[in-house]
Amino acid sequence: MAKAGRTPRPGMFFVMTSTRDSHPVFEISRVADLFIDTLLHYRTLGYYKLHAYVVMPDHVHLLLTPQFITLDQAVCLIRNGFAHRLDQTLPIWEDSFTAYSIANLHDMEIARAYLHEL
Repeated sequence: MAKAGRTPRPGMFFVMTSTRDSHPVFEISRVADLFIDTLLHYRTLGYYKLHAYVVMPDHVHLLLTPQFITLDQAVCLIRNGFAHRLDQTLPIWEDSFTAYSIANLHDMEIARAYLHEL
């Protein structure tokens, strides 16, 4: 069965993406640093604005605004770019990710406060 696509819409999103089978990939600081370098690299290239992020042992939280690409494209860019830099051919990520639209400044502050508590 085909995977249902997300409706492309502009704006800020709170994203959570997990590693395959909750494997604690980011417990190794070198690997976590490589993920952060990848995240900042694509931000510097202008694919998205990165407002906040947290890297946990088996998942990542992002607060970002895609710029000239869709949210799906931004998440795929980050995940695939990291896998490429890690030189990993086995699947690192779960197939899907969770994303919530941030409607206003109040919602953004709630999301940022949540990330700071983690």
